[in-house]
Amino acid sequence: MNISMQKTFLIKERIFKEISEGKGYLEYKLIDEKGDARVVTATACKGKIRKLSHIKAVYKRESPLVKALMKASVGDSVHIDFTKFNHKKPRSKIAENSQTPSYKDAYSQYSSDTAVFDSAHVIRLLGIAIIGFLALVMFKIFI
Repeated sequence: MNISMQKTFLIKERIFKEISEGKGYLEYKLIDEKGDARVVTATACKGKIRKLSHIKAVYKRESPLVKALMKASVGDSVHIDFTKFNHKKPRSKIAENSQTPSYKDAYSQYSSDTAVFDSAHVIRLLGIAIIGFLALVMFKIFI
């Protein structure tokens, strides 16, 4: 089975987050030709002149994409042909049969009038409320 797989991505954003001295990970925010958003991550090291070097895709199947993204800048369109890579490293039967939902589908279940909070967000809001209360008490004491 020789199925051609070619994709085009627009690079919307590139973020390097340093975890330790000169080492960290890259995060690329992309839009494909269908308008679906995608985030691709890679580990990276900074060289002596602070340019990124030793970039490696977190997921092996994204290796061709990461190699193409290394050479591009934010705002560029990148065209990648995955056909040769997929021929060398075919997907397992389980992965071929499963369909990955797009980011649009994943977030479409939440409408703007639905509030979704995780525990960290609730704790952060509680902390802000406590600080506000203490500021109000201090203000009343000094007046």
